[in-house]
Amino acid sequence: MNAPVKGPAFEASLLGALARSGLTGMRAMVRLEGDVLTIRDPGGRSVIIPAEAVERMRVVRFVGGRRRPLHETKIWRAGASEPLLLIPIDPIAYARTIRAFAGRVADRGGLERVMRGPGLLTASINLLLINGSLGLLALATLVWAWFGENWLWWLVAAAALAGNAWALRDTFRHRWPRRVARLDELDREFPPEAKRP
Repeated sequence: MNAPVKGPAFEASLLGALARSGLTGMRAMVRLEGDVLTIRDPGGRSVIIPAEAVERMRVVRFVGGRRRPLHETKIWRAGASEPLLLIPIDPIAYARTIRAFAGRVADRGGLERVMRGPGLLTASINLLLINGSLGLLALATLVWAWFGENWLWWLVAAAALAGNAWALRDTFRHRWPRRVARLDELDREFPPEAKRP
């Protein structure tokens, strides 16, 4: 039997379910070998994820403020009680590895198993914070315009309503979890400088 061909790899932080799975240390090496993603700690212990055992996976890039974007992938495995969270140290190597593994998962189980965007709870909180505050601003300016004598408040109210509509559209287009229709949709979740192989 031939040994699996070693593919792309990246280092990930050992957090959450990965740490509870028996791996030790601060970081682990995540390597794609054929159709199998292997997560190995410095002591040689490993978690093996065959592509066909993935019920679903979700890839997301969180962008905010002046800090570097945070990249993560959650993988739900058949029979596992909780998903594994992969947070890379090097986003470029991570993009190459996860992009290739997502292709293997789609080949083995169908494209409907591959998702992008944050979790539903994160997206809902984002929706409430951004759209809720803009909605309150729009409502307040509408009330002020209704009772005020100044036409300028109607312009402010219209601008607030337009801002709220734009933010709502942006939330559903970019900050809401969704299945991908094509694998290249995942490229939105990877660093722009991570060129396709």
